[in-house]
Amino acid sequence: MGCAGSKADQAVAPAASPPVQASTQPQAGAPQPAVPQQPKTEEVPPSAKKTFTDAEILELRRLTPAQEQAAQYAKDHITKVYNEMKKVPHKEHEQHWAKISDNKTVSWDFFRGNLIEDVMKHTPLIDIEYIVTLVEAGGVMPCGLQNVPKEAVITVGDNLWRLKCWNKEERKFCLGVLVFSYPWLDFYHPDRNGAQLTRILPFLKSMMAECKKDSKYGTIGVMIDFLCLPQKPFSHPSQKDQVCDLLRVPLRLPWPRLS
Repeated sequence: MGCAGSKADQAVAPAASPPVQASTQPQAGAPQPAVPQQPKTEEVPPSAKKTFTDAEILELRRLTPAQEQAAQYAKDHITKVYNEMKKVPHKEHEQHWAKISDNKTVSWDFFRGNLIEDVMKHTPLIDIEYIVTLVEAGGVMPCGLQNVPKEAVITVGDNLWRLKCWNKEERKFCLGVLVFSYPWLDFYHPDRNGAQLTRILPFLKSMMAECKKDSKYGTIGVMIDFLCLPQKPFSHPSQKDQVCDLLRVPLRLPWPRLS
C-alpha cells in the first residue's frame, strides 16, 4: 500500500512547449496589410485665391517667347499697312466708298453707321487684319487696349473711312463691323493660349477676304471688349477713367445691322 505522500501517486505536470514565434515573411496569396499613406499637400490653384496684386496678374499674363515673336510680327505688319493707308490722299477716300443704288448715298450712312461712330467715341475698333495676322503667327490677344498697337486701332478721326468701302462690289446689306464675345478660359485672361481665336480664324479670314474684294483699301472693324477697352492693371489713371465713363453711357437702341 502506498502512502498518500509518495512520489508515485503525485501527478506529473506536462513539460511546457517552447514559444512559437510569428513568421515575418508574408505567406503566398495572403492579403497584404494596408500601408497608411501620408496626406498629400495640394497646391492651391491660382483661381482659388481671392485677390491678386498687379504684379501677380502681370506674371500670369507673361507671354512665351513664341507669343512675343508673334506679337512683334503682327505689330510690324499692321504698322506697314497703316502707313500705306495714310499715303492715300484724303480727297480720294470717297472714291472707294460703297454707295447704294442711287449712287449718291453712302452705304455706311444708309445702314446707320452713325450709331457706330457714336460708340467709337469711347470704344475704338480693332483692324481685323491685325487680329488675323496675330493668330496666324501663333499669338494671343494683348491684355487691353493699352497693349494693342496704335496702328491696329480704328478711330473716327483717323481711319474710319476704310470701313466705308464695305459693300462696294457686292451688297451685303450690313456694315463692315464685327462684334463678338467669348467665355473666359482663365480668370486672368480669356484666351491665353489662343484656342478661341484659332477656332474662329477661318471665319475672320473669310470676312477679310470678302472685304478686299470690295476694295484693297477696305477693312473690317472688330469689337472685342478685351482689346477695345483698357484692362487691369491700368498703367495710367486715364485708362480707368475711360472704363468708368463707359459704364455711364446709356444703351442706345436700335442697333444698326452689323456683319
